[in-house]
Amino acid sequence: RRAQLPLTQAIIQFAGADVQGLMVSEDITLGYDHAVNEQLAFRLEGYLQRISDVPVSMPMFNTPYHVSLLNTWDDPAFLPLLQEGSGSNRGVELSVTHNFASGYFYQANVSGFESRYTTYDGTEFPTRWDAGWIANAMGGKEFEKKKEDRVRTWGVSARLYAMGGQRYTPINVVQLNGFPVVGFSDAPFSAQQADFFRADLRVYLKKDRKARTGQWALDLQNATNAQNEAFRYFDQRKGEVVIKYQLGLIPNLSYRVEF
Repeated sequence: RRAQLPLTQAIIQFAGADVQGLMVSEDITLGYDHAVNEQLAFRLEGYLQRISDVPVSMPMFNTPYHVSLLNTWDDPAFLPLLQEGSGSNRGVELSVTHNFASGYFYQANVSGFESRYTTYDGTEFPTRWDAGWIANAMGGKEFEKKKEDRVRTWGVSARLYAMGGQRYTPINVVQLNGFPVVGFSDAPFSAQQADFFRADLRVYLKKDRKARTGQWALDLQNATNAQNEAFRYFDQRKGEVVIKYQLGLIPNLSYRVEF
């Protein structure tokens, strides 16, 4: 059981608003570890978190869009708030780890989870973070060659990252006297973006000498140039809701020297 201040930078003070206390989180975790040998180990973990005293929007303005600071990223809440909300997170995770040995290593995990929040009147909705599942895998291999005055090491590593799409509140567009009027759905965070996938690749050459170590590295971020959704917005020029995508392939060549 622990407590912390809410994101005060996201709170706009209004007359009648009451956000002065701490949010309270109650957590329970149950895990099982199994070591196959000195390098390889498995872990299974289940968890449950309940959060109370969460600042949520007050019942005014007759708006169906319910604001909770559990969904706040970096934007302020321009509504009066009261600490009458709550939230919960629950899930299970399976992971496997092979420590670096015989020139290689790898790690992988997969998690299924559910994230919910409640509004001032007790209505429950999915949070913006309720993607449903996450999977990661990473590994690497090194090839070492020793000479009298130096050690040369070639290495390659990769990371695969996939998850369910982030949730968003659908945008509603209606025509009023020939002009589009943009609003949000009555069901916050009821829609999901397409599943997210990203692969990163690194190739490097490291030379160890008595006085210094130098390393060249080529990193390919989003090596498959996957088109992952970032957000949606209404484009006034096109007159429709448009999907904005994240960055594609990003190559990065670097050199590092250590003395």
